[in-house]
Amino acid sequence: MFINSSFAQFRVLSDLDDIEKNKTVSEKKVEFPNSLPQEKDLLPFSPSSNSQAIKFFIDSKNITFDQSIVRYVLVIKSTEGAGQTIFNGIDCNQFTRITYARLNNNIWEEVMGAQWQPISNVGYNNYAGYLNKKVLCDGSAVNDDLREVIKRLRSDS
Repeated sequence: MFINSSFAQFRVLSDLDDIEKNKTVSEKKVEFPNSLPQEKDLLPFSPSSNSQAIKFFIDSKNITFDQSIVRYVLVIKSTEGAGQTIFNGIDCNQFTRITYARLNNNIWEEVMGAQWQPISNVGYNNYAGYLNKKVLCDGSAVNDDLREVIKRLRSDS
């Protein structure tokens, strides 16, 4: 089957336009987390059975729900000891994600020009897709029961 590449490119760009046009949630000023992640509050999860060199964690004390958006702190650690802590959001209704800030020397640094992006359905270590489908959302609705979110994360590890 032959697919016209210009049509395919138009369709992808059109889908991205639709996300912006149909975005019904107007986000209020996002407050960065008040507390830094503590080791005892980190819940591990694995977006892929191949995720062995990189470990993923959600800070159970920094998960918030706002209409169709879930905000959370993600900690990523490599087996060599390098790490990154980021403050993200997922819009369950639009299947999009955003990174609001990164933790640098225990200070949240806002990601300038951060924009909502489509969540990919594929990819190695696709934590946003995994969290959307398995943990933070129920279809296009937010799973706003923190106990259920924690239960889903714990059943993954």
